Amino acid sequence: MFLQSAELRLIGSEARAELELNCELTNVARGNCQVRLVPVDIMGRATIGHVEIPSNRPIMRAEISVSRASFDLFLANLRPEPARPVALVIALETEIETNGHGDFLVPYPSRVGVLDLSWNFPLK
Repeated sequence: MFLQSAELRLIGSEARAELELNCELTNVARGNCQVRLVPVDIMGRATIGHVEIPSNRPIMRAEISVSRASFDLFLANLRPEPARPVALVIALETEIETNGHGDFLVPYPSRVGVLDLSWNFPLK
């Protein structure tokens, strides 16, 4: 998926940081994903989050926890005007199949675990 917009949120009097990312899916037709990225001190063992896939809308919602170091590194590499969009690759626990037009093949899960997250930052 490609990053379309990013918003840093500082929550509460302790200013707990989290990112709200709006992304365009590259392999799902007319699909978008809203990603909430939260830094944590202790990472889970099996999954780092999940993706909710509604049956009536092409907008997915992901909740992903990353280490504070990963969160800070991502934040430090965000630029207001990158040469190309930042790409996110989310490794899912279960493969979601699409047809040749990028539409989900039925039946598909309504919630899938996230195993890992990778970033591609354009340098030039």
